[in-house]
Amino acid sequence: MGKGIANGFPLSAYGASREIVDSWPVGSHGTTFGGNPVSTAASIAVMDTMGDLLPHARELSKTAFSRFEELKDKHVTVGDVRGLGLMIGVELVSDPETREQSPEAFQAVHEYCIERELIVIDCGPDGNVIRFIPPLVTTMDELNWAVDLIDEALTAYEG
Repeated sequence: MGKGIANGFPLSAYGASREIVDSWPVGSHGTTFGGNPVSTAASIAVMDTMGDLLPHARELSKTAFSRFEELKDKHVTVGDVRGLGLMIGVELVSDPETREQSPEAFQAVHEYCIERELIVIDCGPDGNVIRFIPPLVTTMDELNWAVDLIDEALTAYEG
């Protein structure tokens, strides 16, 4: 776990079972920023805030996945929708049967969205996956606006 745990301040954490942690030799896991008081205070503030955001994020996630699955049914260019929570990948392909990756489709969607003030970022080894990771404070209206814009961009690309 990294950046988000202290809202960008230098702090990280790891999660593992007791069995795994107990198997590490003493001194095998150290930290660069261990004990930084400012980062620790920031992380406490983040944790205090996160509890209120999680139910909202779950609702946003359900809506986002539902909307992107609708786009998959509507657009031959959408080959797959995957992710967890609000970390979503929308894979763009040139052929739905072979699922040949289409960085060209991403580029077209990217340009369309940027012109309309929505930043979309690619991921995947071929740059053909829309990386959709909205802030946890995103409103439902903002989420729907973003998905609508991606829908318009795909329609323009396929048209």
